[in-house]
Amino acid sequence: FDSLSDSFALVGIGHNSDRFLQWTNSREKVDHLFDDSSDKENFYIANCKIPITRDLSSLDLNSELLIGVHPRNTSFFAKKLYQKYGLQNIRSIFNPPNLL
Repeated sequence: FDSLSDSFALVGIGHNSDRFLQWTNSREKVDHLFDDSSDKENFYIANCKIPITRDLSSLDLNSELLIGVHPRNTSFFAKKLYQKYGLQNIRSIFNPPNLL
């Protein structure tokens, strides 16, 4: 987390993202939770006061993002986030801390 800014957004909110936040004790650094599922919108993950949303348009182009999707889908989602929103500071919770 030393290479991340003071806060980050987490994309792909499921059991992997939740466990990552528990294991790293990093909930206090999360400022946005995003998931493309309308079933998760406005819900919360355990011990986190930030609601899950689908709208990434509020993010600054320099925002730090961590993707919590399975590694086989990480590159696809990183490319999609770049093409649709211009977001570039994207990392995966599964990989060493390199930009994708």
